[in-house]
Amino acid sequence: MTFYNGLIGLFWLIFIIAWLFSYFGAPKSSESAGKKNIGWQLVAIAVVFFILRSQLFHLLAPYDALLEGNATIHLLGVIVCACGMLSVLWNKWYLRKRWGSRAVGAGIVMAIAGSVLASSLAWLLVLALFYYYFYR
Repeated sequence: MTFYNGLIGLFWLIFIIAWLFSYFGAPKSSESAGKKNIGWQLVAIAVVFFILRSQLFHLLAPYDALLEGNATIHLLGVIVCACGMLSVLWNKWYLRKRWGSRAVGAGIVMAIAGSVLASSLAWLLVLALFYYYFYR
């Protein structure tokens, strides 16, 4: 499972870097709206990293044995995670939608759900946080 953890971590690192660089290519009309929301987005990233590094994250670690040894589920999780991230980036770059839109929310929730399958059930905490943010 270490390979899948590393792959998911790499996906999220590339995604966050692409997300931050997307502000440089934003058109002038949507640039001001994006800059107003960047503070909350950076707070969300910080909260996710806090959850991933905290003891809360390790509470669900014993249940990861349910996913151990099933390469099909891990591979499916990697594919779902990649598709979710690609849909978010496509929406951001080509449709010029705001990050708070339902389409972006669905992509992020899909990417986190893929992380649950590929990496760890502890991603369910992050999934619950983002689901609440986008669909409250």
